[in-house]
Amino acid sequence: MSEQEGYFFKAITGKQSFEETTIAIAYDMEASGHYSDALEIWIKLAEKGNAEAQFNLALLYIDGCGTSQNSSLAAKHLEKSAKQGYSPAQVELGNLYLAGEGVEENHDKAISWFRKAADQGDPIGTHNLGTMYRDGLGVAESEEESIRWFLIAAKANYSLAQYEMGLICTDRKDEPQAIKWFRLAAAQDLDEAKLELQSRGIE
Repeated sequence: MSEQEGYFFKAITGKQSFEETTIAIAYDMEASGHYSDALEIWIKLAEKGNAEAQFNLALLYIDGCGTSQNSSLAAKHLEKSAKQGYSPAQVELGNLYLAGEGVEENHDKAISWFRKAADQGDPIGTHNLGTMYRDGLGVAESEEESIRWFLIAAKANYSLAQYEMGLICTDRKDEPQAIKWFRLAAAQDLDEAKLELQSRGIE
């Protein structure tokens, strides 16, 4: 039995819905580099209002995989997905507003979408919210708030937030805690964290 036949068997036996089966096939197509085929599936599912499909379709437009690069179209699909509460889309839409890609740069909208994702426990959205407070983008600069959000994301095992906590602990001369956070980030192959450990003579 082929992998795709296996998916449809699960659908037929009720172990997986046909929509879930179709989504799984689209992911497999992307993994094997068949972006045009995946694009067709994502378009059909997105037109039916599937938030996950709208998000993945947007990513293909952002990267120009299987289609021409189109950040504006990506933003439209991301907004549809984000408004359904799909946190990865909320994060990516926030990134577009932050960078001014496909939409007019707007830090207020960026932080709003990051916050919506963070409120759902999305570690990337939580980390990005921390960076907004750290840099004073769309909100008053606040070291206390940035650390609060970084810590939440770090405890959720997000490597970039763990790295940020390592830098914060380094600035505060708390080496044991800094090393702890750098080790956690390095365990996820974050090069910046590995360099911090190497600079301390730690492999």
